[in-house]
Amino acid sequence: MQPEKKMAFPGDIIATAEEYLPGKNTEEKNGEIIAIKFGNIMKDDINLVISVDPEKKEFSIHRGDIVYGQVIKGDQRRFIIRAVAVFQKGYGLKEVDQEVHLPLNNFRKTVNSEFMAVGDRVKAFVVRAGDTPEVSVNGQHFGVVGAFCSRCRQPLVKKGMTLYCENCQRTEIRKNADDYGMVDVFNYTEGMTERNQRGNYRNGPVRNGGRNHIRG
Repeated sequence: MQPEKKMAFPGDIIATAEEYLPGKNTEEKNGEIIAIKFGNIMKDDINLVISVDPEKKEFSIHRGDIVYGQVIKGDQRRFIIRAVAVFQKGYGLKEVDQEVHLPLNNFRKTVNSEFMAVGDRVKAFVVRAGDTPEVSVNGQHFGVVGAFCSRCRQPLVKKGMTLYCENCQRTEIRKNADDYGMVDVFNYTEGMTERNQRGNYRNGPVRNGGRNHIRG
């Protein structure tokens, strides 16, 4: 016999503690079993457990996904990036808030402005999934897509293979992606997301006009 099903929203009281034990995606408060996720209510009358089965699978980062984020920390072994968006085949562009690690084992084991710096905005691809995914910036399509002057914090403009601060009139070097200055995921719009879902942009969202400018 199939277990009884009905829908529950987060915060819904779906049973009492006298009737069932709290199962997956539920919690007990003051003698009541409360749903903490949206989905189907599943009652196991044999073991007297009640749970909520989400209708949709939770989004998670997979190997091969394209990750967009900002460097928040670096040491001799790795950079830590706060991912804000992930482009995944079948999902399009999804907003996230997760740390990913960029190991430096394939690069010079030094942290300086000639590779990447704290505050840089980067595009990388996932090489290992898990609780703390690892990413890589190997290849011309991946690397820094937005950076700021280490002295005045004004946006750096790409000039040839280097980055230039028009305010300080000085040059900095990064491992740049080939679409530096043209990626907008930190302020992306629904239109950009829709275009990615249609597969128009192979490497993620690109700002209209492709101007070499970054929002601070």
